[in-house]
This record gives sequence, C-alpha cells and structure tokens, in this order.
Amino acid sequence: MGKFVRDKIPDIITASGRRAVVHRLGHSAYVGALHDKLLEEAAELRAAGSLADVTDEAADVLEVLIAIA
Repeated sequence: MGKFVRDKIPDIITASGRRAVVHRLGHSAYVGALHDKLLEEAAELRAAGSLADVTDEAADVLEVLIAIA
C-alpha cells in the first residue's frame, strides 16, 4: 500500500488476523515521510467540516509536528 502509519496500526492489523507488511525507514526517509504526512493531515484539517473533525485533524497535525520537532 505504501502508506506511512502510526498509532500501532500494524499491531491492530495483525490482531485482526491479517498480515501487516512493514518497512523501517532510515532517518532521511523518515523525515521525508513525516513531511508528506504533515501535508496530508493539513489537507484533512482544511477539509474538516465539523468542530469535532477540526479537533481530531488538528490533533493529528500536532502529533506529526511533534514527531518532526
């Protein structure tokens, strides 16, 4: 699939009986993936329609920013 995931998603997939294929990124690739994820999350924040969605998406943006910092 080629998606940058967090929040123990591979563990959740494995627990459901499916197989998660994961690759560990080197430092440069990790930072690049975080920047890509930040753009994705910022777009989702911009598209959020309700206050609850804005709150959830803003939290995702913050989490990625913290990881970058």
